[in-house]
Amino acid sequence: MTGKERASNLESEDHRDFLLKWFWHEGENLNQRTDWFLIFHAILIEAYLAAGGTDHHLKSNGLEIGIFGLLTSFLWLFVGIRNEWHIKYLVECVKLDAVISPAVAHVLRTLLAARMRQPPYVRWVRSVAAFGKTVPLACLLTWLVLVLQRWLPWCWVAIVTGPVAALGLCLILQSPNLPQSLLEEIVPPHSLPLEE
Repeated sequence: MTGKERASNLESEDHRDFLLKWFWHEGENLNQRTDWFLIFHAILIEAYLAAGGTDHHLKSNGLEIGIFGLLTSFLWLFVGIRNEWHIKYLVECVKLDAVISPAVAHVLRTLLAARMRQPPYVRWVRSVAAFGKTVPLACLLTWLVLVLQRWLPWCWVAIVTGPVAALGLCLILQSPNLPQSLLEEIVPPHSLPLEE
């Protein structure tokens, strides 16, 4: 093996190792974010209720906590939407023979195909969508109702919350769309066919 071939193999291993580490890192990020945000929102809701958040006579108590809860759940929702797109992109990259070793790519494709053979009643559930988008939307709507109910009658709370819920459902039901050009860009130059 020549020096140039060894250098090419090392470079190839480096990008493969990097991509796999990033792939696992993104999954772990989602896991940690979900844990911390659920704990954070549980404590925040408890603080809101303890501050008189549902008492109509205490209009100033808890308002700051409620607005903070709204903002953080809104951010959590959009971070989750972005994270789902990113994880889908990484999965598609790892499935490419030219990016990862053909054996690893084959195993991943086989595992993903097996997942699609699960019973229909569980096949539709996706952890990234559930914990990255659905739970944050539920927190956002909970905070919206908690904050609005202090100033508005329930019929107005429903009128305001309804469109937000509909928009949120549209956002979380939309699957990430990955342009093919993004997948072509990730293929390392030495994997591309040589021009004649």
